[in-house]
Amino acid sequence: MTKLDTQPVAPLLELLQSAEHVSVEEVPAKKPLQRTFVLNIQPGNNSQSEGGEAPQRPAPEYDRGYLLENARLLLQNADFLLAQNLYSRLLQKNIQDAEALLGLGICLLRLGDRQKAKKCFGALWELHDSEEALVWLGHCFSKEGDDRRAIQTFGGIRSLAALSDEERFEVLKESGNCYFRLGRETEAREAYLGARDVRPDSVLLEVNLGMVELQCRRLEEAENHFQRAMDLEAGCSKAYSGMALVAQEREDFFVAEKYFYKALDLDPLNQTALLQLVARAHRCGEFASISERLKQFVAREPDNVDVNYAYATVLFKCSRWAECRERLHLALSKDPHHRPSQKLNRELNQNRHPA
Repeated sequence: MTKLDTQPVAPLLELLQSAEHVSVEEVPAKKPLQRTFVLNIQPGNNSQSEGGEAPQRPAPEYDRGYLLENARLLLQNADFLLAQNLYSRLLQKNIQDAEALLGLGICLLRLGDRQKAKKCFGALWELHDSEEALVWLGHCFSKEGDDRRAIQTFGGIRSLAALSDEERFEVLKESGNCYFRLGRETEAREAYLGARDVRPDSVLLEVNLGMVELQCRRLEEAENHFQRAMDLEAGCSKAYSGMALVAQEREDFFVAEKYFYKALDLDPLNQTALLQLVARAHRCGEFASISERLKQFVAREPDNVDVNYAYATVLFKCSRWAECRERLHLALSKDPHHRPSQKLNRELNQNRHPA
């Protein structure tokens, strides 16, 4: 018996290939809100023959339904590498297996290989006219920022009602994101509200709806959505940022600053709150507090171009020329065409500030 959460992955993949018998079972979890699965492996006979060579034996055959059930359990438990192995095995037997194509695509997507995932979903659509394929293809396009193509792909789904709740939520949420980025707030609101009908307790949707209303300058409605997000999750950093933006629109800058700092206390990587506070620091000429927050951010995300530039502007105002150059160098090494960094760098060089 090999526990998935305590063993290295590579040896398990090797065992799966040569196992005599494989099964996955759920066992009682030691902690609340946690699911624990155990992978049971009966190793194959690897004893060597008298000549010193391992005997040749055919790979064991498994029932398709049995393999699919085990793959689904692994996928549900976020064991994507192991699930990928089982789905790949099914596709070796039948390259057109619809459920295996879908499962493998989801595994690849979760493992960060979006291009290969899209190939799986594309094949699933072409071979089987599967609307599930459109759900995940649209998701991929949305994550790539190809919003119009994502909306077009989601539009090919004939009936949202025929999808599972998870798939319907995914389509509506991502459609809302795409519409919002395209400046189509009315359609974004409708999509988010549809997604909320599927999942009424979604904190993310309340934040997104708040941002839509804020964009439309419907401040009371925006505030209500952000407050509901905070009621659902007391530590929601994005909701505090939203409340700060509402206060800022009302020109209540003291309250806005308080909310922005609370958002950073909850999540030091909340970029919206951080950059808003940088802008406020420039207006007020007070940089000590925000300098420390910027330092914390770049320590954890050193390659963030926008934050490195923002930090450089603060260092410039504090006459910390060498550190300013360092931040600009990092920003321009990641994006040589970042115009604000180029401009500040020219100003540093033209005024010959000492290193």
